[in-house]
Amino acid sequence: HEEEGGGGHLAPEQVAEALPWELLHQLASSLPPFALELLHHGAHARCCSSTSLTDRFGEADGNRRGTKRSRCEDFSTAWQALFESRWPLHDNTGHDNLVTVDWQQLYWEKHLQECLDEAAEAALLPLFCGRIGELSMSDKIMSSVYLSENIAQQYSRLSYHWTILGSYARCLRFQNVLCTAEVC
Repeated sequence: HEEEGGGGHLAPEQVAEALPWELLHQLASSLPPFALELLHHGAHARCCSSTSLTDRFGEADGNRRGTKRSRCEDFSTAWQALFESRWPLHDNTGHDNLVTVDWQQLYWEKHLQECLDEAAEAALLPLFCGRIGELSMSDKIMSSVYLSENIAQQYSRLSYHWTILGSYARCLRFQNVLCTAEVC
């Protein structure tokens, strides 16, 4: 399916709409984190639009295959697999006894913490001068979220990660060097 001027690329919402749930979840389990994030939001948009049609007309829209919100947001196993493959020795104390764990939240929060820790190390160097948000993340961090080494510079900046993922920041440790007017 190609949109005018789309260059043959499908938006995440289009992928979520076009694929049956079984294929969508199979695809989700093989995506790198940023791609899964886009697909997750695309699937959520699919469900939200289906829910709004249901609310408006009082019945499910047949073109939406009667999707339920709970099925729509069920990418937890993909997020858990990504989390455990990136941080296999992570102490999951406190989460084991919970009925549900928001693995997407945990993944991005831990990712943001790694970004902050790396930025703090760089900012402590005597040669550092500049804005903390302009610091580029290491290849190790970048390859773990994109699974590619050819990432444009703008996507590796700390400010980009905060712009895109800042809503996942709930409980992070800031080192003193990061407590500047730029950050706080």
